[in-house]
Amino acid sequence: MRLPTAAIARSSRWSTSRGTEIAEALDSAHKRGTVHRDLKPSNVMLAADGHVKVMDFGVAKHLAGAAVGTMITLTGEIVGTMNYMSPEQINGAPVDARSDVFAFGLLLYEMAFLEMYRGRYDAAIKELRQAILINQTNRFGVSEYRDRLILARALAAKGMSAAAGSELDGAARVRATLSLGPEWLRMLAKLEARRGRVKEARRLVDEMSKRAWDATAGSSANRSMDEDQTYINQAQGEVALAEGRFDEALRLVEAASLSDRDEDLIESVAAANVAAGHLDVAAKRYEELLATPRFGHESQELWFRSHVTVGEIYERLGRADEARRKYEALVKIWKDGDSDLVALTEARARLAKLGA
Repeated sequence: MRLPTAAIARSSRWSTSRGTEIAEALDSAHKRGTVHRDLKPSNVMLAADGHVKVMDFGVAKHLAGAAVGTMITLTGEIVGTMNYMSPEQINGAPVDARSDVFAFGLLLYEMAFLEMYRGRYDAAIKELRQAILINQTNRFGVSEYRDRLILARALAAKGMSAAAGSELDGAARVRATLSLGPEWLRMLAKLEARRGRVKEARRLVDEMSKRAWDATAGSSANRSMDEDQTYINQAQGEVALAEGRFDEALRLVEAASLSDRDEDLIESVAAANVAAGHLDVAAKRYEELLATPRFGHESQELWFRSHVTVGEIYERLGRADEARRKYEALVKIWKDGDSDLVALTEARARLAKLGA
């Protein structure tokens, strides 16, 4: 059973006002037999009265008397904006209301990152849960897996370890129904290793090795199978780090970083250097991460947390002024953020200790 878009958004537990208004607008269009086909941020406007309006139905399709679920696009016709297109749109297959629901899930995903940037994690958590419900209802497995990983990080940022663990367990359950490539599996392997579940992280590494270079395994649109070994090395390094084998962990993640310098991998290299006692090198790696912010992406949370981590390193190195600047930067960004954010609480406490 597939719920109407608005019914999902109005879930009493997970509703957010703007997300609900977008969903209600789509649901109204769907009931009239219209599919938007190009839902994206630039087509969602905030009116003067504070309400959300869905705009630009220029590429929408309508079939007189159509009900929700009716196929209304001719095979081979491709319209929409690539980053927000459902798989069937990209493939030029017939689409129905579910294509708009897929795009709506991506909008919620981006709205959640915007809220997290502002430090409003309570709002972001609601939007991520709403996106997960949409993905569950419509069986968008990879999207549900991704959103659960992001939600786990958001919950951990609030100090809600048990809830974060439950979301990782949920991601693992979804993973079991999919064929995911190493790029996706390394994310879960790292999070499992960081929370001390080494056996599960090892199982994921084994699965990554089996899926390596498998062109049929699900991954991002920009997947490069040549990078599979890079992700395996990173995951193996995280396992070694969790087991206290710091030199081996450093060797593995540094080998991985020779072919890829994404933010998640840079953070692994930095953490391994901290564990191995190479604080100066670790500080440089964290600074590298901070110098290349990638907002609206899974690594955004690492960027925020790194302000406190590198500040702590500077304190250990006797460089208090540099530490103070990092803490102040985070406090400024999150000046209106949730008061119980772990990194924000730590930054304020350390500033107080430094006499700022």
